[in-house]
Amino acid sequence: MHLVAAAGLLLLAACGDDSVAPAPDSGAEAGADAFTPYDASLPDSGPCNALVLTAPPTTDHVVTDAQAPVPDGGTIAPGLYFLTDTSVYLVGDAGAPPLGTRREVHSFDDAGLWQTLTTSDDGGATRLALAVAAEGVTLHRVVICPPDIKSKDGEFTASGTSLSLFDYNGGVVTVFTLTKQ
Repeated sequence: MHLVAAAGLLLLAACGDDSVAPAPDSGAEAGADAFTPYDASLPDSGPCNALVLTAPPTTDHVVTDAQAPVPDGGTIAPGLYFLTDTSVYLVGDAGAPPLGTRREVHSFDDAGLWQTLTTSDDGGATRLALAVAAEGVTLHRVVICPPDIKSKDGEFTASGTSLSLFDYNGGVVTVFTLTKQ
């Protein structure tokens, strides 16, 4: 599973409207953490979130001469994060996956709501809303929106300024690094 590849970070599929709409002001510091929670009870709840795509593009890179870092758990600081690095670690003779370029913005609140907006090389946009809870090095994830996406837990390392999400796929370990803005 590639985390939101949307740091699919998840198993990703298009969600709602692919347009990138401005986020309403949530009263957070200078709008840095502005987002609208997804509310499935509303008759026209629209896209899964209203994050604004302000993150710069990043390109995956392959690391072949090093072991992947070890997940360490931690506390995810609430706020707005950008994907700043995707490192693909090859184990043994595993083949490298296709490298891509994408832009990702993520929002975490202190109540366990994680919202993402990802665009990829093909210009498509994916919006997700998840409920998350940390337990040791495992980040338990439940996809709220879109409701037809399967949830998958994953390992992570969090510090006050960054979050690394780990994806294991055979002999390939992908580490998605999000940096707090």
